[in-house]
Amino acid sequence: RARTLVAAQALALGAAAAKDKSWATAETHLEMAASIRPQEAPVWLHLAMCRLQSKPPRTEAAISALQRVVTLDAEEPQAWALLGSCTSGIPGREKEAAYALGRACALNPTDAVL
Repeated sequence: RARTLVAAQALALGAAAAKDKSWATAETHLEMAASIRPQEAPVWLHLAMCRLQSKPPRTEAAISALQRVVTLDAEEPQAWALLGSCTSGIPGREKEAAYALGRACALNPTDAVL
C-alpha cells in the first residue's frame, strides 16, 4: 500500500512538473513512478512525452517508453501515433513507423491529425 501511495505521489509530482515544463524534474518523478508501478501504461506515456520535450529530445529513450506503453495497452492511440512519428525519421524503421501510424489511425479514425 505504501508503494502505491509513493507511486501516485511521484506521478502527481511528475505531472505538475511537466505542466510547468520542468521536463528533467518531471522525468525524474515519472521514472520513480515507473520503477514502482511498471505495469502502468499512462506512466510510461507521460515519461515518453517528457523525454521528447527535453533539450535535446531523447528520442530513443522516448521510443523505448512508447514501446512499453503499446505492449501494456495495445489500444492506446496516442502512444501508437507518437511511436510512428518518432520512428518515421529513422532510417531502417520505416515499416515500424508505418505500422504504428496505421494502428493509431485504426484506433482513432476520426482524429483529423492522423
